[in-house]
Amino acid sequence: MAGSAFRTGIRRGLDRTVYESWQASLKAAGLSAGSVLAWQLTEDRQHVIATIGLLSISTGDHERPSWRHIGWHRIEHGTFNGDTNTLQWTRYPDTATGDRPDPSATTTPDSVTLLEPGRLPEVFRDRVAASITIQQFIPLDDSQPVKGKQDRRPGVIISGRRDLSGATRPIEWRASLPRGTRWHDPGIEQLAATAVVRLRAEYDPDP
Repeated sequence: MAGSAFRTGIRRGLDRTVYESWQASLKAAGLSAGSVLAWQLTEDRQHVIATIGLLSISTGDHERPSWRHIGWHRIEHGTFNGDTNTLQWTRYPDTATGDRPDPSATTTPDSVTLLEPGRLPEVFRDRVAASITIQQFIPLDDSQPVKGKQDRRPGVIISGRRDLSGATRPIEWRASLPRGTRWHDPGIEQLAATAVVRLRAEYDPDP
């Protein structure tokens, strides 16, 4: 029955009209989200839906919402502020992935403020982590790479990210920078290009 609420499971309380609008948006975009893991309302009464493969956020008219969908693998990193119930994240640049990064591309910050956090921050962290196949900090000098973390030396962070919306999706390789390092610093762009090629050959020999 249109407009009625789901009464059981993860979708309990999610209006059926909202759910059907979200499903239609996914279909129109050719996206496969998988099962709903958590959902919450924002302070301006928009909806945030976290699924196995995507983070979806409604915008605009509450009766006929528009949706934007973000693959977990496109989120570089994120944090949750429990004092303000604000979930913040940074997306990789909307550029094609490749062996050589584009120094002119910039990451995109985004955020939502939730009425109640519920399980959404936990699901957010888990899904972003699940999309990371490999992540290494590669220092500019010849020292040993550091898996899963970085230090204060200049270098690059190379991440192999898996699109969780499909089992056969190829790994996307991304280069990002630790705090204090810039793309125009000597040797950084070339280091990133070389490191992506090496890690791709090691972890994804048949892309």
